[in-house]
Amino acid sequence: MRRQQGQQRRDGGFTLSELMIVIPISAIVMGTLYMFMVTLYMNNLKHIGRLDVVSQVNASLNIMREDIALSMGPSANLGGDVTDSYGPPGGGSWAGSSSTPFSTLIVKMPTTTAPTVNPNRELVRINQNGCTAAAMASNPVYSYRAVYYVHENNLYRRNVMDSTPPSLCQTPIQTMTCPTYVTAPANCVKDTLLATHVTKFEARYQVGTVGNAPSESCPAGSTFNQNTAEDVLYLCDSDTIAGASVVTVVLEQARRIDGKDFAYAHRFTVGNFTGDEDE
Repeated sequence: MRRQQGQQRRDGGFTLSELMIVIPISAIVMGTLYMFMVTLYMNNLKHIGRLDVVSQVNASLNIMREDIALSMGPSANLGGDVTDSYGPPGGGSWAGSSSTPFSTLIVKMPTTTAPTVNPNRELVRINQNGCTAAAMASNPVYSYRAVYYVHENNLYRRNVMDSTPPSLCQTPIQTMTCPTYVTAPANCVKDTLLATHVTKFEARYQVGTVGNAPSESCPAGSTFNQNTAEDVLYLCDSDTIAGASVVTVVLEQARRIDGKDFAYAHRFTVGNFTGDEDE
């Protein structure tokens, strides 16, 4: 009877010697599993961080490329038909210089009645000859400026519009935006933040080479610089924006991820600045 009870007790649990073996093994297994999960988690964080850098750079460039493709062309300055009471972060006015590369991208954009993705959007026109269907085509398009600039290593996009717009035939969906570095009206939409940790942002205005390879050369007023464009193109940096037919934009972002520096740079080259005006 006692043997049966002892046997039942042994069958219902572990002996002390068994526990002394099982507990250390369990601790080793759990520790190994924990280290594996921590390593997997840290690798995922690094991967996500790198993907975020690549995604921000590519998404920002895609927005700029779409703007340029739909624009009336890049500008060396804002022009007389728009005003910006805030100006760039360092003061002064938005204006390019005669040297390359440019640290600011200014694009003359047509205003529209709906976002670009809406196929039913219409160009907003200034009421010079009336707003009838017959007169609309003869009215000029009301434009604004999209300004891309870097402030404190952040890339922003600003809408700059005429503070006293003329009589318009339609209502534009675009509105003036305000920077974060000045005191602005509470109802003013802030400049769009496109990318953080920016280490390089430059726009190069370019023209094609003259002649055929290998004897092709740059036309007057430009300098050969293939490295700033897509590798398959041979382009020359123009001394002035007005003389350019192509623009190359370069954007680089760098972050410290898991104690190591990770940098990613990408670029695009686009030309034929026809804009919605020619649609």
